[in-house]
Amino acid sequence: MHSLDALAFRLFGPVVTGPMLLVGIGLGAALLAAICWLALRPRQAVVVARRQGKEIDPFVQGSRRERRSGIRRKGNPVTIHVAEEWEKAGREEGVIQDRSTGGLGLELSREVPVETILKVRPISAPVTTPWVEVEVRNCRAQNGKYRVGCRFKRTPSWDVMLAFG
Repeated sequence: MHSLDALAFRLFGPVVTGPMLLVGIGLGAALLAAICWLALRPRQAVVVARRQGKEIDPFVQGSRRERRSGIRRKGNPVTIHVAEEWEKAGREEGVIQDRSTGGLGLELSREVPVETILKVRPISAPVTTPWVEVEVRNCRAQNGKYRVGCRFKRTPSWDVMLAFG
């Protein structure tokens, strides 16, 4: 007996050996391919929304092009204090436009260079709420303001995340 046949004989007994083992492996591969195809194709709701020219919200419909580890969601805009890492005294105000477990999408009045470390804290949060460090990943002009994509340096605790909306 070949080693694969011997392993199959030990696991499944005399029922699955030789050619039957190869057929089983082939069927398993076909089943795996079908499951992957079903998982990666766009859902019907996404297909219909695209045909109608509607905006697709990945939080609701999902997207296979979404690269974030956490799903982004819009929610209500939350006004925040923003400070450079080294200087909390020179604070400015900004607005959180969207958030995920991995970071924040901010709207600021000025351009911020990529890889800058910012500290953010909701204005309405209690004084005991800590400042949260984020790293700027991208910054682009949009309607006279700047849309700044940030990633958390360290994921904040759940109660602090709730303060972000």
